[in-house]
Amino acid sequence: MAFQRFDKNTSSSFPKITLTKCNSLGINAACVDKYFKDAKALELYYDGDSNRIGLKPFKKTDDHMYVIKRKEGQSASISCGGLIKHFGIQNTGTRRYIPAWNNKEKLLEIHLDKPISVANLTKVAAIERKAALKEDDENKGMKL
Repeated sequence: MAFQRFDKNTSSSFPKITLTKCNSLGINAACVDKYFKDAKALELYYDGDSNRIGLKPFKKTDDHMYVIKRKEGQSASISCGGLIKHFGIQNTGTRRYIPAWNNKEKLLEIHLDKPISVANLTKVAAIERKAALKEDDENKGMKL
């Protein structure tokens, strides 16, 4: 197989959130585009019973909100050290999560007890490849 160039601007098409060991939430571009596209800010929530962090998007900012700063098509990062310290959340190192939209609470949540394992990361990569191939096939049919 011949070498194929990797474009550093290629991003994951599958929404993911990373809680880093430095207590920040990294929100990949796919996640920002899907859940925070029109949002200017977000609020952070914590459910101690189920060990979940919630991110609630807002179109307007307020003093108690986290402003989302990013360029179109790029990821975002939110410092959450205060949340981690306030609730005594155990953060033993960088972990990735697949977020889920909570319709009842109108927020995006991650279950801290369910990080993406290497096996799940492989599954996510397979899903992304399959979606990319499907998109390529659809685009080929549209070309004249």
